Amino acid sequence: MKKDKNIGIKLRSIGMPCIIKCTIPLSSLPDCSDIAERFLSFFVSDEIEYPEPTAGFDMPITRNLLNTEVLEIINIHNNSFEELTNYKNWDQHYSIL
Repeated sequence: MKKDKNIGIKLRSIGMPCIIKCTIPLSSLPDCSDIAERFLSFFVSDEIEYPEPTAGFDMPITRNLLNTEVLEIINIHNNSFEELTNYKNWDQHYSIL
């Protein structure tokens, strides 16, 4: 993957950085066949250096979220944002401040 040295500039231009916690029905995911594998991988990720599949849960959906599916919005001013992203230690090219 080619690194984009201007990603920080792009991210700063779209608004306040935030994390959106939501609940999405499995039926809305394009391919949910490996969900159980990802959950298991997440639970052993502290004990195994490179669990397979990776424990990432970034999955696109092709519909808008309902208001009731948004559980929490964590913006950059919330202490949880730093805990979840460790963004203050990112390389300066990827800084979102």
